[in-house]
Amino acid sequence: MKKLITIFGVFLVASFIFTSCGSTDAKENGQEAGELQCELDALQKEWNELNKKQNKMDWDKDEDTREEMADLENDKRKIAKKIRNIGLEIDELENNAWTAT
Repeated sequence: MKKLITIFGVFLVASFIFTSCGSTDAKENGQEAGELQCELDALQKEWNELNKKQNKMDWDKDEDTREEMADLENDKRKIAKKIRNIGLEIDELENNAWTAT
């Protein structure tokens, strides 16, 4: 999953570069892309911290630990969903850049 997030992050950075080309309002698109990148970075950091915490836990220890691990997994999935939504926003910026040219 970590590799997938990393690959997705690389894709998003490339999307930011392409988004800034051809827009009628480069400043606005650049600012929005920067804000999205900051949000993405924070989400990736949060996901990584949850993943590290989860990896240190032992599934076989007890039921409370398993429940906590399951909660962490749910939190990670919610973060991944937010990351995908940011990707959709970036795609929209990129489409706007192309239609503006």
